[in-house]
Amino acid sequence: MNIGILIFSKPKQALEQALPGTAALVRAGKQHGHVIHLFYEPLLTIRPGNNSKGIEVLYENKPFPVCDAVIPRPNFLEEPSLHITTIEALTHIGVPLLNGKEGFLPSKNKLAQKLTFTKAGIPVPPWSIVRAPECAADAATVLGFPLILKVPFGRGGKGVFYVENQETLLPLIDYLNIRDRNPVIMETFIKEAGRSDRRAFVIGGRIIAAMERTAKSWDIRANIHSGGSAQPIILSPEEETLAIRAAAAFDLEIAGVDLIPSKHGSLILEVNPHPGFETLSEVTGIDVADAIIKYVEQRFIHVS
Repeated sequence: MNIGILIFSKPKQALEQALPGTAALVRAGKQHGHVIHLFYEPLLTIRPGNNSKGIEVLYENKPFPVCDAVIPRPNFLEEPSLHITTIEALTHIGVPLLNGKEGFLPSKNKLAQKLTFTKAGIPVPPWSIVRAPECAADAATVLGFPLILKVPFGRGGKGVFYVENQETLLPLIDYLNIRDRNPVIMETFIKEAGRSDRRAFVIGGRIIAAMERTAKSWDIRANIHSGGSAQPIILSPEEETLAIRAAAAFDLEIAGVDLIPSKHGSLILEVNPHPGFETLSEVTGIDVADAIIKYVEQRFIHVS
């Protein structure tokens, strides 16, 4: 098969960011005898075309190569709608995409996640989305302290803040409003979780690996990129069902789903359509990249 990996940054930036899992996917693909192509979104051109599709997509000023499957790795932090044209154009010309346009772009928006999960009846920590600083105090009164503040776009624990009281809340809300002018997510801090969460890796509606992440004693962010530690864990049937439902809510074929235990049962924190899996593979001994390539083989039946 000809398998593409679509990266949403320039080649130099991608190298500097050391994109999680990309090298492992390339290795696994080649071990399975496939040809792997790396595509960088900034090198794409989209224009009207004199063809049956009416649209032409170029890569480095040449027609986009024929691929049996393309795995998007949406490593961007900005507003997801800026990238919808790329996904829609590739879909329109017939490029087979994993986590297609209905999946990963909406799930990159944490505001949309809260609303989508709640509408679907998927349990999450109590939350509010506030746009005006003057509304934050009232929302905090309803939710109770301590709180977690989250910006709409971020990864690796960046843009996540712990707030103990009104005195610390309002200056932070003011700062974020001036800096970003974006809505802010306010979320009840789940004390009983002990500053830990669980990451489930979903491929094709199945959990293939899971780990528990624990924050440093001076932090509340359990993300590995924020200094958290990890150990393998076996999820309960309830947690497995929740993780699969969370991925399905955004039609994600591949997803990292973060859960947290609470006195009311397991809750979904968020879903990640661009999950890193190097640490997960290390602590569980499961070759996640190999599992992804095997799924691609099964999902896209035709072989070049």
